Amino acid sequence: MPSRKVIEALEKARAIRPYVEMANEVPGGLRDLGKAFTGADPTDAALSRVMDDLAAQFKGTQFEPLFPVGKAWDGPLYNFLRYLRGSVQQLADLKPKRGPFYPRSIEFPAPPFVIESLFIDEHGTLRIQRHENPVARLYHDFRDAVDGIDTRRIRSCPVPRCRKFFWANREDQSACSHTCANRLRVSRHYRKKRKNSSAKTRQTKSRIRKEQSR
Repeated sequence: MPSRKVIEALEKARAIRPYVEMANEVPGGLRDLGKAFTGADPTDAALSRVMDDLAAQFKGTQFEPLFPVGKAWDGPLYNFLRYLRGSVQQLADLKPKRGPFYPRSIEFPAPPFVIESLFIDEHGTLRIQRHENPVARLYHDFRDAVDGIDTRRIRSCPVPRCRKFFWANREDQSACSHTCANRLRVSRHYRKKRKNSSAKTRQTKSRIRKEQSR
């Protein structure tokens, strides 16, 4: 039977992996939203199309309820997606992969669960309105998911055409998939081969120069 430590590690991996995968899906949506805002006509229709694209990306995941088709533009949700992407990027960029870490802080701008605002009714009376903030739950769920994880396990795939974030199931896992791992091995093989070839070429040229100088 697995030890308690192993079980806890597996539970942490199950909790954090969906957020890592979500961070991989975010960039396209963020770019499209940026284009919609900076374009000549940042209409609600353009923003809704981007939200529909995100809904398609997250269909079948635990995040599907956040992106129903036809959902209007949601600024707080967009801010969370940006925060999630940035946080996972910071965790993946932490060095070293082995050895001690220097203590540091990562910003956690979690919004309150209840939002209060002042409202003036038709009679001119000022009142306080309170309503729940659904996006706040995302921040706190993400916080709970990352609490206690080994940050060395969140990595960025080193294959140039990939660069996806992934959760390393093993300490020696170097890429996000078998395909990328094979590409990495092939790349290293040819790099080593070119290096050896260059070294042999330099040695040959050096030997020829010595022979000519005699």
